Amino acid sequence: MLLRLAYLTVTNAFAALRLLPMGDRDKPPYLAGIEGAGEVTAVGEGVTHLEPGAHVIGVSVNGGAFAEYMVLPANAAIPVPAGWADEQALGLVVNWPTALAALRPLGGLTAGQIVLIHAAAGGTGQAAVKMARHYGATVIATAPPGKHELVRNWFTSTRSTS
Repeated sequence: MLLRLAYLTVTNAFAALRLLPMGDRDKPPYLAGIEGAGEVTAVGEGVTHLEPGAHVIGVSVNGGAFAEYMVLPANAAIPVPAGWADEQALGLVVNWPTALAALRPLGGLTAGQIVLIHAAAGGTGQAAVKMARHYGATVIATAPPGKHELVRNWFTSTRSTS
């Protein structure tokens, strides 16, 4: 895949600083970048759902998204939805799965519970707020002062009046 955009996350920073156990990746050279967006340049034998030229997002726990080219398993590449920017599409493979994992399997969130979401104005925080509300939870959100109005508007613009 020829990459046009790599997505820098806290995980990338922690890995570069060797603050996360990375198994064999603990040894140099460290291939930075886990998530990226770009154009498929070639596919392996048996790959039928992608073809060269397809615009995709992808994730590789082995890194490499900061390089010009990144090798991905075919099942780790997803077509970018029509009309979406790469930055928006990358949220599908980073922010939304992270929020879902934190709320449901790890947090056991159910309808009627109250959930505190820190950094609600960030990508994962926004996804967590939307999901928690979707699942029927009451959300208490934190954000830096410069983002308070943004977060407040999410709640007042969608608050039920019935």
